[in-house]
Amino acid sequence: MKKFPKPWYRPHRGLWYVTLNGKQHNLGPNEAEAFDRYAKLLAAAQQQQPVMQSDSVVAIIDEFLHWLQRNRSAGTYGWFHYRLERFARKYPNLSAADLRPHHVQVWVDGYTLSKTSRRNYLRSVKRCLDWATKRGYLERSPIAQLEVPAAEQRENPVTPEAFRGLLAAAQKPQHRDLLNLAWLSGARPQELIRAEAHHLDAKNHRLVFPLKQSKGKKKVRV
Repeated sequence: MKKFPKPWYRPHRGLWYVTLNGKQHNLGPNEAEAFDRYAKLLAAAQQQQPVMQSDSVVAIIDEFLHWLQRNRSAGTYGWFHYRLERFARKYPNLSAADLRPHHVQVWVDGYTLSKTSRRNYLRSVKRCLDWATKRGYLERSPIAQLEVPAAEQRENPVTPEAFRGLLAAAQKPQHRDLLNLAWLSGARPQELIRAEAHHLDAKNHRLVFPLKQSKGKKKVRV
């Protein structure tokens, strides 16, 4: 007879979880209710039928992160996971029905952040709830009216003098090559680090990243 894993308690969130068929399920904070949900999940798993999970914000975050892990890059998953895990710790027992924009604002105000970082924290939660709405988990996002500030333009460009100082500090020739390429091309650092021979269009003196490897995945990055 097939054995199924038992629920476990995650102290920093104050929630019970279980993993069935490779998928993690949030069972809620109450132990008795958690094991009741576990029994229903187990019955559904044995019959290979889907089952609705709790309507808590943490459950929605878990579903969203699980979807990102399967459908997006490791970098995108990590970006959201870092921020949403912090939000989940702030409100481990909050239901989606009770979530309001002020909850997100209070959470962000608890950190000392730059304008750009504040924007990223706010939009990570908003994106998660928008996803849940599009997937049918919610009829509408409870934070649809949450205001997200515009991105802050950086006003600290590297000067020629500063760049010469960087080159002088570089210990290895390959590091100087990388710095020169960044300076001359304006490419993003992660693009230069990930570039391989097949990205090189030698005839036109350029690197070309295919759509699936380009930031935003909306157009080819040249």
